[in-house]
Amino acid sequence: RELTIRSKRLIFLLHRAKPNDKNEKLLHEAETGTKDLLGIIFDIHCALLDLDDYCRFQSKISFGMQEFIEAISFKHFIETRTIITKQQLQASINSFDPSSRPKSTKASHGGGGRGRKGAGVGRGRKGRARRGDTESKQQAHAQPDTASKTPTAAAERERPQWEFQVTWADYLLGIADTTGEMMRLATTFAGQGDVKTPMQILDTMQRLYAALIPVDVRHREWKKKMDTFS
Repeated sequence: RELTIRSKRLIFLLHRAKPNDKNEKLLHEAETGTKDLLGIIFDIHCALLDLDDYCRFQSKISFGMQEFIEAISFKHFIETRTIITKQQLQASINSFDPSSRPKSTKASHGGGGRGRKGAGVGRGRKGRARRGDTESKQQAHAQPDTASKTPTAAAERERPQWEFQVTWADYLLGIADTTGEMMRLATTFAGQGDVKTPMQILDTMQRLYAALIPVDVRHREWKKKMDTFS
């Protein structure tokens, strides 16, 4: 739920972008929002780390992941005028340093998935033990380097690595949702006298639609999203 709410906030922020402007201040704020979201993804990762069957819980976080992907891909489009690839998205997640997350995020989400939808992964004593393990892993992952602001090569090697896999279904559904934000952005820019950007958006959406038509995503929302897209 928190991932969904904060993703929507980032999207609303990005819609303040102005035509014919680098939007540097806006994108700086958006970068902070992105770190906030990645911090929540890290919490989910820690909560699911020791589960025997991750797939059992994937459906519980799927909607939030789609909103997250929509926000990140929309930000990427505003910055580059291109659609983010799954590889780029995966790299942006797994290159995130948990110690760089905003302090407010650490305070709000430091417990992994404590009862939140999509992250409540334990029941009874076994569940409490897993949550305790999760908190320990978060502290180990997110421990900052207090010795130096510029970590050495050795410190970089010692930094714990983490990997969160985005499913193809969540990626494609998130990208399909992004087209709605792109259309809204095109309408806003056209109303402010920018003709070039809406035409760029139209061209990108036409090529994206052509690429997605042959794709068969076995998800109940896919056909509805593609019908809206067309």
